[in-house]
Amino acid sequence: MVDFDPAHNRTKNIDSFVIEKDLGLTDQAFDEYCDSLSQFGIEPLSNAFSYLRLFYVLKGAEFSNNYHAKFVQDYSQSLIEQYVQIYQLHRDFDNSGKQRKQLKPFYNELLRSAIRKYNNRNAPQLDKGQYLIKELNGYQLVAELEVKADHKNIINHPPKSSASFTACLNVQGESLTIPVTLNLLELIQRIEDGYRPNKHDKNTVVLLDELIEDISKVANKVNTLKILKGNTSIGIKKVDEDEFEVSGI
Repeated sequence: MVDFDPAHNRTKNIDSFVIEKDLGLTDQAFDEYCDSLSQFGIEPLSNAFSYLRLFYVLKGAEFSNNYHAKFVQDYSQSLIEQYVQIYQLHRDFDNSGKQRKQLKPFYNELLRSAIRKYNNRNAPQLDKGQYLIKELNGYQLVAELEVKADHKNIINHPPKSSASFTACLNVQGESLTIPVTLNLLELIQRIEDGYRPNKHDKNTVVLLDELIEDISKVANKVNTLKILKGNTSIGIKKVDEDEFEVSGI
């Protein structure tokens, strides 16, 4: 899992540690731990992320006051096991009913849901299947989209390395893809749980941003759009090349 960086794990415990170190705050236990590191020949590290990587390396060891043990539960092996399972299903995919069923939780219950939540983070009131395309002066342009796994395309994208696999989506009949790394899998799980990405996620969230941009391009082609503001809902339907029907006014 060469792409896994323990410093990019996002938990309340880890986030608190990063913020404290960014603000220059320390505690006695951490200072004692750093003194022990210096005696061991390890000079002060440059930032919080470097310490988190060190904590991961030492997670099963006894050292100094075992300050690193505070983060053991933050490095869950279940995430890696889940990644390996989904990776193997993509690697060995043959489009059988059994494998489609095995991938259903990932595509339907996790990836699709997280994509919609991230895309609609500024419009949480939207119904299932609705995607925010653009917002201007309080008006929201919304499209209803069918997003599902593109099983036929998975066969065409076997993983090239263990660092990622390609998730294949069918959006309104168009094939879209996104490379899923271990860090991205963790991020979409957290988004599904209600987490909102921040600056510490920028290296991973860019993958989602690129997919959202592709989804928006598809959404702009659909025949029916809605404009929402408060309790107002205006439907716009394209009935011909230069003719539109407006409803709800």
